[in-house]
Amino acid sequence: MRNLYSCIGMGFILSLLACSLMSCSGESRAPVQPPKELTGNWEGKSGHNLPPDILPTRVLRIRLNIAPDGNVTGSIGDADIMLTQLHLKKGLKRRSEPVQYIARFDLNGNIVNAIGFHRNGGVLRITDTGTRTITCSFESYGNDAVQGSRVMRMDDIILKRPSVDE
Repeated sequence: MRNLYSCIGMGFILSLLACSLMSCSGESRAPVQPPKELTGNWEGKSGHNLPPDILPTRVLRIRLNIAPDGNVTGSIGDADIMLTQLHLKKGLKRRSEPVQYIARFDLNGNIVNAIGFHRNGGVLRITDTGTRTITCSFESYGNDAVQGSRVMRMDDIILKRPSVDE
């Protein structure tokens, strides 16, 4: 009987530990409705910090569409970002720091079709927002013949509203 109570007690402690770790994952559980100035279409280019064997041109086109309900779609290079949702980044924050948003996503297709460079998905972090630009970073993961299971990271990407002329 004593062992039964020990097992129940240990299970309770492990459950509490698991719940506390999940709540500290760095993002809110519920999707958020972004402010109006963050919604809409955004475009930019990145890839300057990727190795030349992955990205010989050193440029990847990035597009995002952020809906008023927090749904996010878009593309990175030749791959489509499958429907996902924005979440608020949680954690310690100074008053001077901007609100940060996170979206975990799956990718459909190759990021670079010409060389078959593929990633399964990743994380978008919007670190600074404005009415004309947003600053974000992408971290992606996946297995492919080019890079194996390494993580690809692109930081300090500036996305702008697309011009009417394009």
